[in-house]
Amino acid sequence: MSKSSPCLTDVAIYITGGRVQYNTFYVDNTIEGLYIVQRMDTGKTISIKRKPNVKPTIIDELGNKAIKEELTECELEELKKLEKEYAKFLKKSKPEDVFEVTELTNFIWKPKTETYIKTDIINKNKKNCN
Repeated sequence: MSKSSPCLTDVAIYITGGRVQYNTFYVDNTIEGLYIVQRMDTGKTISIKRKPNVKPTIIDELGNKAIKEELTECELEELKKLEKEYAKFLKKSKPEDVFEVTELTNFIWKPKTETYIKTDIINKNKKNCN
């Protein structure tokens, strides 16, 4: 499971093969961290969190404004630039420097059926920055 970010859900589905329709993936914004991953064969479950101060706060600040459609075309391009720089940073970083992995005991798989807005397409019709 992951939080509802389009990037997080895409990564979770791509890496694990989990699917909502097969009860092997779901989205839950109440989880602590980014992901909870459970092995189907053993039930072993881990939580994956980003370490504090890894992601620049400006990305979330602008991202929240983008979801509310409060950014201009130029501000959206700046957000995309910041996100690309952050992605490059993550690719170069050692996972143990960026993420915390914790084993969860007695975790029970309880899929939620909430739907979430596809926030990656909200601003798709905005023009380019001039």
